[in-house]
Amino acid sequence: EARGSDLGLPEPRTGAMEDLEVIRKLAQGGQGLTLLVRHKDDAATAVLKQCKCDNISAANDALREAKVLQRLKHENIVSYTDVFLHEDGQYLVVCTLMEYCERGDLGR
Repeated sequence: EARGSDLGLPEPRTGAMEDLEVIRKLAQGGQGLTLLVRHKDDAATAVLKQCKCDNISAANDALREAKVLQRLKHENIVSYTDVFLHEDGQYLVVCTLMEYCERGDLGR
């Protein structure tokens, strides 16, 4: 069985999901789930976007997109703070941590 590093993917970070406590679900759609989470070590809140990927190609695409978004820096753009892989049964889940905007999104 091929590992993530053999395929050009980072190894899943052990403990990354275990370091977060889910507060509540914010949204769910065709590409995944968005959760409000709290870091267990410092109680800081963040948003966790989980994108379930059926295969390595889809995981690579989602990782590429997340890495591009992570590089964007502007006061009017939500900050993407971390990107990591999580294994969930048969799926690779690309997890993106981003700042939580307490006042909601522009659609509200």
